[in-house]
Amino acid sequence: MKETIKTIVVEPVVHPDERRLKLVFGYDDELIALVKGIEGRQWSASMKCWHIPDDVIRFTQDHILANRLSHAYQNQFINALKLFFKHVL
Repeated sequence: MKETIKTIVVEPVVHPDERRLKLVFGYDDELIALVKGIEGRQWSASMKCWHIPDDVIRFTQDHILANRLSHAYQNQFINALKLFFKHVL
């Protein structure tokens, strides 16, 4: 059985007056359940998407460390975020 790769597009937004990360993906029960596990997540009716705090440190503590993911995964994730924001912002 082939594994399906799911994609979430992350975009920086200000909503309403707070820096947040907009999560864009098609309706998917599994992804929604994962997002609901992120502290501070909110559904925006106006943007029709989930958004999370723009807080890499909190994400690292709540997700990467809490799930005991490897240091290599943590480094890859942080470097990907840095690269993303370097090109987007």
